[in-house]
Amino acid sequence: MEISRNQKILFILLTAVIVTGISVPLILLNLNSLNNNSWTLTLKGEVSQEVSINLQDIYDETYGTAYTREFLYKNEYGTQYTNEYTGIRLWDIIQNTSIDIDTEADSFYFQGIDGWFSPIISLSDLENNPEMFIVCFKENGEFLKYKNEGGDGPLRAVVDFAITDPDPNAKYWSKYLAEIIFTIAPVE
Repeated sequence: MEISRNQKILFILLTAVIVTGISVPLILLNLNSLNNNSWTLTLKGEVSQEVSINLQDIYDETYGTAYTREFLYKNEYGTQYTNEYTGIRLWDIIQNTSIDIDTEADSFYFQGIDGWFSPIISLSDLENNPEMFIVCFKENGEFLKYKNEGGDGPLRAVVDFAITDPDPNAKYWSKYLAEIIFTIAPVE
């Protein structure tokens, strides 16, 4: 039995409607749960075992001392500003957790709960410049607000412009930070 062109189109449309009907509520459920006290930051990828850190442990400085400094934010549209950010240095988090990064892993990237992810960043940049990468929870002395409160938090990855110069650093910043994924960079 041969399937007509119209039947194929109808099948594709129905599939798209079903996928959209399932995906959109799941995405909205995740975004609406951004104010949940069970927020965790997960370190995963090329590691021996995933490590999950709860938000309160970050606030309590369990994995490193809070670090405050000014960072320049610059995007591809020319917007730039400098604000004071407070958080835990990512390198301190790595050193103070039980995470065992695979020796082959040479890079990492950030991913937010909204699905956005940063470009790949060299692990050597992080190791050689630990003060330039923070898991931020305050901006200008104020805790980052959750999405439903109009904010970008409760966690945000912040990367110093000196690491990405001359490229804008905005694409390396991840709001609603949920995961840090260690990987092996693709060969170019």
